[in-house]
Amino acid sequence: MCKISVVTAVYNAEAFIGETIESVLSQTCQDWEFLLIDDCSSDRSEEVIREFAQRDSRIRYYRNERNQGQTYSLNKGISLAKGEYIARLDHDDLCLPERFQLQLDYMEAHPDIVLLGSNFSYLINGKVVTKEMMDLYPKNSAEMRFAALFSCPMVHSSFF
Repeated sequence: MCKISVVTAVYNAEAFIGETIESVLSQTCQDWEFLLIDDCSSDRSEEVIREFAQRDSRIRYYRNERNQGQTYSLNKGISLAKGEYIARLDHDDLCLPERFQLQLDYMEAHPDIVLLGSNFSYLINGKVVTKEMMDLYPKNSAEMRFAALFSCPMVHSSFF
């Protein structure tokens, strides 16, 4: 069993998925499996993912029989996961190299925590935007609980 199962739903991600996979391969923590659930892409997503999977056995590719949507695909990935922890990553997002190790270390040191997120940056028109976007998200447990009543209060690709 591995420590971390990285779960990604994929739909027509040819333009991004290679960089996303590379960001997982570049993690300082290497105790992971990467489950990519293809929701019937019509582009070259499958081909790109299979090329990476041939080079690294920790990358596992699955394809839905028919288009089911992101939630179905993510739940399928979670049901196939063998890791102690689940890390979410969208098909068009990247992880900084220390992400998994930092989140794993925090979870192991705080067994009462069930869900962990992180800071993030957006790349908008070639510029990294951080602070302006961070101000939109909860900063403590009380704010998180209140925001969860109305929407998802965290960036999906930071879930651990």
